Parts: sequence; C-alpha cells; structure tokens
Amino acid sequence: MKYISKILLLFLLCSLTVLFGCTSELKNNSIDDFNFKNGKLIKYLGTDEVVVIPSSYEENGERIDVVEISSKAFLDNTFIKKVILSKNIKLIGDNAFDSCLRLEKIRFNNSIEEINQQAFKDCVSLENIKLPDKLNYLGPSAFSGCVSLKAVKLSESLISINSKTFEKCISLRTVIFSKSLYILGDSVFLGCSSLKDINVPNSVSEIGNGVFAYCVNLKTVKLSKNITTIPKNTFSNCYNLKSIKFSSNLNSIEEYAFLRCESLRKINLNGNIDCHDTAFDECINLKNLPEKEAW
Repeated sequence: MKYISKILLLFLLCSLTVLFGCTSELKNNSIDDFNFKNGKLIKYLGTDEVVVIPSSYEENGERIDVVEISSKAFLDNTFIKKVILSKNIKLIGDNAFDSCLRLEKIRFNNSIEEINQQAFKDCVSLENIKLPDKLNYLGPSAFSGCVSLKAVKLSESLISINSKTFEKCISLRTVIFSKSLYILGDSVFLGCSSLKDINVPNSVSEIGNGVFAYCVNLKTVKLSKNITTIPKNTFSNCYNLKSIKFSSNLNSIEEYAFLRCESLRKINLNGNIDCHDTAFDECINLKNLPEKEAW
C-alpha cells in the first residue's frame, strides 16, 4: 500500500511539473514590457525567459496589429530563451535579436517576409531554425556567429542569400536548400567548420567570393550545373576537400578559388575553362592538374 501511495505521489508531482511548466511558457507577458509605436515593437523591456509577442495592442482606443519587430528591439537581452512571434509580424529589423546570448528557440509565424541584416547575429545558443515559407529576404549576416546552430531549412520563397548570412556558424552540419534559390552571396558559409557535404541545387546560377572558404571539414561538393564561374577564394582553405563535381557548363575559375585544398587529389576539367594561374595554389596532393600554360 505504501508503495502504491509513493507511485501515486510521484505521478502527481510529475503531472504538476508538466502542467505548471506548460502554463509558465504559455502565459502572457506583461503588456508593460513592450514598447509599441505605429504597429511596431520598438523595444522589449522585460526579463522573462519565454516571450510571446502580442498580435495587437491598444492605442487611443484603437486596436493596432503588430506587424514589425524594429531594429535592436531585443539587442543584448540576456534573459530570453524562447521567442514566439505573433501571426501578424512580417518583418524583423536590423539587429533585432543581436547578441541574445541565451536565445535557444525562435518560433516564426508563416507571415514573415523579411529578416534584415544581423537580425540574429551572435545568438550563440540558437540551435535549429526553419525559415517560414513566405520569407523572401534574408539580410547580410542575419545568423552570423550563431555558433550552436546545427541545421537550417531555407524558405522556398528565397531567391538569394546575402553575404555572410551563416558566417562562422561552426556547428552547422545540415543545410536544406530551396529549389527556388538563384544566388549565394559572398562568404555565406565562411568558416562553417562542421559542414562536410554540400549539394548546391541546379536552381543556383551564381555564387559569390569565398562562399565556402575555411570550411575546414568539407569533404565533398556537388555544384549546380548552371554555375559558370567559380569566383575567387570560393573553397580556399578547405583542407579536407577530397571531391568536387564540376558542371560541363563551367567557363572560368578565378584566383585562389581552391587555395590550400590539401586533400584534393584529382579534378576533371574540360579544355575550355579559363582558369586563373593561382586557382589551385598550394593544393599539394593534386596530381592531374594541367600545366598552367595550357589554361
């Protein structure tokens, strides 16, 4: 009987923990913690770990939808761990969550269309993101320095990724590209040292300088068949790169594109490629590189 009583008591305690844990996460934050103006969240002033951004607020007797998180609204906040965006928000401003060091989760709504530059820069605890389907703009350095970020699924509405968007995301292992993507900007994945395999979809026709530079554990790459130029420093210092599949449409390889790719042993280039004479500098194990005079 005592044993059964203990079991019942344990069950009750566990139930209460779950109940109050959920309640604390779903409770409304004090409206006084939010500074709103013209439908924008200007500043969050609270200290809660879980923040649910209201979908609207009252001003002069009128109900106004919250459609934007303004620049620096949560900048340097050291309390928040989880943020839930309300249904009406369409834009996240510059540096909105910059250096929120404890932020682990961000729940996007399906209305988000723009995430501006450095919006989540140096959110060092953020682990996974699924970008909303309507997102059509991802600003420079939006997730730069998110050192715990492990996986990213890109929106189907994105046609380009701006410079340094995922720079120095050193834990990033999985990137799911969209089929609508056309452009990868400069240094998008620079220093993503946990990336091992990359398959750039055929929708991509342009990549910027240094896109995969210093991805030191990158081993295999399959490039889009529509990429005609590999710009300078694209794969520089990818020490473990062993295999790369070039498109038959490739026309040129620019300076230092494969600098210090020390594990690269063999490449297949067609005879019509305009290859800069420094493109494969310090690729010490590359055996079948044509004579530079033939380029």
